[in-house]
Amino acid sequence: MDPLGRWAPEVGAGLARLRRDVAGVPPAELLALVDLRIAQLLGDDPVPWTGATALPLVDARREHLSQWPTSPLFSDEEREVLGLTEQFVIDVAGVDDQLRDRVRSVLGPSSVLDVVVALFVLDYGRRVTMVLDRLFPGDPPLGSGSVPDAPAADPGSITGMALLDGFDQLSRSVALLDAIDPVTTELVRLRGARQHNCRLCQSTRSVRALDSGADDALLDCTEHYETSGLAESQKVALRLTDAVITGPGGIGPSLQDQVHRWFKPAQVVELVMDVMRNSGQKVAVALAADEPHVTSGIERFEITAEGVVVYLA
Repeated sequence: MDPLGRWAPEVGAGLARLRRDVAGVPPAELLALVDLRIAQLLGDDPVPWTGATALPLVDARREHLSQWPTSPLFSDEEREVLGLTEQFVIDVAGVDDQLRDRVRSVLGPSSVLDVVVALFVLDYGRRVTMVLDRLFPGDPPLGSGSVPDAPAADPGSITGMALLDGFDQLSRSVALLDAIDPVTTELVRLRGARQHNCRLCQSTRSVRALDSGADDALLDCTEHYETSGLAESQKVALRLTDAVITGPGGIGPSLQDQVHRWFKPAQVVELVMDVMRNSGQKVAVALAADEPHVTSGIERFEITAEGVVVYLA
């Protein structure tokens, strides 16, 4: 089986459902362009990520996709969504009110959530696939052992909210993985929060990590972890986090060796999926819905036995 099917089957099934359902989010042809542009930006294979239930292939625009800002082949709607795609993939914190307003103007307010959530699934679906394929080069490719036996979603049958619910279920499964210690898990979470500049996520702290000895000085090391006093295993986890977020195609033998020297296969899978789970914050950041619950200080949170995040007063 593939790495998820072997080491985290419930998580693998959840990702496979997202892989299937994203092809049912409208508008399918626009999302096909988005998917191909994501592949170009990440340096991934341009084959549609959704596999057997692939988004429809597009026409001559494939060959001119990198020239979308000026090519007459693209409509105003396509240009605005492709502009959002590039900013979302490269630096979601740079999505500003002007870009949000332009996208709303061409899509309509009710369709923005659909496109943004689908954009996240396509973005991180490719990232996770690329990373796990590089970290487990001898295993079958991702999806070969965890795609559920279910019919493809009909085009236009899946809303952004339904896709978001599917990601929430996946996130709960990931949150229940426990092969990584709480402090390393929290360092990985905060590194992603600071990379994506999620205000809410930066304002929170894990009770489990705090109870395990983490303090502000240790958790602040994510900003300068290479020169910090963190354990080498924690530094490797943060290097992997950065690779998933900034350059999954650049994972080479050095980082591969470091990851497998310090972590067992189930831990490697958990780290990668933790980054995807945490990076759901990109949806909130893109929609300017990441306002913290507190105006000063930090807010603590716990994970319930069902994988739900509970914020503490």
